[in-house]
Amino acid sequence: MKGQAGCGSCPFGKGTRQQFRSRVVDWAILPGGLIHGDVAGKFPVESLRGSRYFLLLKDQASGLDWIEFLKKKSESADGIKSFISFMETQTGEQGQDDADR
Repeated sequence: MKGQAGCGSCPFGKGTRQQFRSRVVDWAILPGGLIHGDVAGKFPVESLRGSRYFLLLKDQASGLDWIEFLKKKSESADGIKSFISFMETQTGEQGQDDADR
C-alpha cells in the first residue's frame, strides 16, 4: 500500500476536526448585558438589621459585584430591580430582558 493515495474515507477515520469557533455575544460584553445571581441563606443568626439572606449579583462585563441583604427571599425581586436601575444610571442605557434579544 506504500505509494497509494488511499481511499477518500481515510481522513475521516482519523477523527480530525476543526476547533470550535468562539462566539462573542454582543449583549454579554456590554455592562448590564449578562448578570449572574444567587440567593444565600437562611442563616441561623440575624444581622443587626434583621436580615437572614443575601442576594449576590455579578455583572459579566464589568465584574461589578452587588450584595443586597434580605429579611425574606421574596425581597430578591426588589434587589434585582434596584441593581438594574443602578446599572442603567451608571451606563446610561436601558436594560433588555431575554424576550428582546
